[in-house]
Amino acid sequence: MGSFILGLSSDHIQPILADRGYSFETIEHIQNTFRVSFEAAARSVTELCDDPASVLFCSLIIDAINGNSFAIDKFVVAQSFPFYIYAKTWRLPFLCLRRATQSDMLIRTTESWQIDGTASYQCEFAAKRMFFYVNKMRVEGVIVVVTNPKVSDLLK
Repeated sequence: MGSFILGLSSDHIQPILADRGYSFETIEHIQNTFRVSFEAAARSVTELCDDPASVLFCSLIIDAINGNSFAIDKFVVAQSFPFYIYAKTWRLPFLCLRRATQSDMLIRTTESWQIDGTASYQCEFAAKRMFFYVNKMRVEGVIVVVTNPKVSDLLK
């Protein structure tokens, strides 16, 4: 327990973040180095990150009428992330999510994320099919690291 707490302190995470930058691979590196869960590593890195970034823990919604999409079960955001994310309210149609469910590899895409009918952000996504916990239940889903959100256009 002590190594867990010491390992995820800003004194240990900040140099790794400065050296490697914020990415899915950096989170996995911290997970493996300090032997913690992906979620614990994601929280520690994201909370210390100055860049606008987030980590989404998503599960598949099977919908015969509207087609399959993904819901955000939980998330972690950096303070500088430009918009608020609501868990369970998104129906994410992102290509990276669909591709990640069909592979064991890390999938990278750049896609638009439409926000509340007002703005569209061009974001970089890194997604991987993984297990995570929701309400003490282990579920298989897709974990997505979102970086570099930039307003791509405003709707009129």
